[in-house]
Amino acid sequence: MKIDFVVSLPYNELMAKAFCKKNFKVNLTNIKEWTRGFEKEWRKHERKILNKIEEYSGIKWKEDKIKCYVVGNSPISISSPLTIPIFKNKRVALKCLVHELIHVNIAGVNKPLLSPKSKEAQTFRHIGLYLIYNQIMKKFFPGEKIYLRSELENPRYKKAIEISKKLEPKWKKSNKNIYEFMKYYLKGGFS
Repeated sequence: MKIDFVVSLPYNELMAKAFCKKNFKVNLTNIKEWTRGFEKEWRKHERKILNKIEEYSGIKWKEDKIKCYVVGNSPISISSPLTIPIFKNKRVALKCLVHELIHVNIAGVNKPLLSPKSKEAQTFRHIGLYLIYNQIMKKFFPGEKIYLRSELENPRYKKAIEISKKLEPKWKKSNKNIYEFMKYYLKGGFS
């Protein structure tokens, strides 16, 4: 599996219209330059991170390549289509990409269990995501802050992070992939 980074003028213009002031001009030169630098950083970790996401989730990647659109004018990242904004700090962008890639991987198999119909489905989906994310950040970026400020300020993410921290020892002890572990959790385990 490999990530292909794409800088698209129409997509950047669309995101600019959605998130910026009226007369915002897209600077593709800056976006492409940032993307080249980020891609070099990402390639150092790509294979190991993608393998660990697959291992921890228990879900094989469905594709050999995934396009990741890079935008210079969005305050958010998106898993479909995979999109990350540029950041001054490339480590922040890397964390953002890992988060979205876990979403892509988990959504890669039609297993509605990981998206239960409930008032807090968004929180539930992120519990499994953060169990995987926590392990990847600790393994590949020890000593760094794990979470972005935006995650800690979002009530759904914050709740999922707190639950994932409590469940982490049980997940490690269970020796189950995230799908099997969350299935057990959903059935009322760990109460």
